[in-house]
Amino acid sequence: MKTQFEGFPTAGLSFLRDLAKNNGRTWFLERKDIYHEQVEEPMRALIADVAAGCAAAKLGFAPNPRQPMFRIYRDVRFSKDKSPYKTAATSAFYPDGDKARPGVLASGFYHPERDALVAIRARIAASNDFAGTACARIC
Repeated sequence: MKTQFEGFPTAGLSFLRDLAKNNGRTWFLERKDIYHEQVEEPMRALIADVAAGCAAAKLGFAPNPRQPMFRIYRDVRFSKDKSPYKTAATSAFYPDGDKARPGVLASGFYHPERDALVAIRARIAASNDFAGTACARIC
């Protein structure tokens, strides 16, 4: 398992894109090792790096120690969309890692326009803090 986040491999990002098109049990099970190596391991390294940065900055936020990364399996019981798998790797950071306490540290961008994306990447790359360091590697 990776101990330092070095970015998501192209194969991992391709896997997630392909999963969105082939969201079925058979397809996923045939490629589950790709998910573990190319998506889950880098995500766990990212979580560890961000957790270390939060601790160093004394922010008081940490991932849930029992389940730092959310499962890939969707809860489809009450959903119209019965796709069994999530098409993104996700995690949440809670006050002191306690998910029962209110407050979540979150970050993300969803389809920013080109000019905004360029500005976001430049700002992250120029940042000297822990989040900028980790995020700059994936942008």
